[in-house]
Amino acid sequence: YGDKFAAAEVAVRLATSSSLAFAELLLGLDAATASQIRDAKGDGKLQLVCDFGGTTTYLKEREREVEGPTVVVEQKKDTKGGFFGGSSSTKETSTKVTTKITEHLWTRTWSLRLVAKKGSTEIVLLDHALTTTEATRTKENRPDLARKSITLADADWLPSLDPPSFSLDRA
Repeated sequence: YGDKFAAAEVAVRLATSSSLAFAELLLGLDAATASQIRDAKGDGKLQLVCDFGGTTTYLKEREREVEGPTVVVEQKKDTKGGFFGGSSSTKETSTKVTTKITEHLWTRTWSLRLVAKKGSTEIVLLDHALTTTEATRTKENRPDLARKSITLADADWLPSLDPPSFSLDRA
């Protein structure tokens, strides 16, 4: 049975190493943060919580002109009379249409935090913010995205992962 125990240990070590690599790359969980989470005091389970929201701020109004295509119009003019009948002439007129557009500029800020919570202890794993400037044709204010917190998972297992120390009890 020794070879089966060894194979099971290797499989579990690979799985836990993969979970830790995922946590390190995507959640920002390094050894120091894992230690901080492991030592966190508090009642209840360790939870991974996503906290997100957004704000909108009006900047200013701007006007700009947009040029349309050039339109060529031909006008033909006939004249009557004369010894040989009449004559005609053609006149071309070019017109370019320019449209005046009023835009309203807004700054929109989005934020996302991933937090490990245990009781009243919070450890920030990921904290990102994105700011954009948007132009709209109307001055209607879009409502801010209210701050929300969503519990993603109970993660009591996360700080206890230690692949090198795992072994099966062969008794």
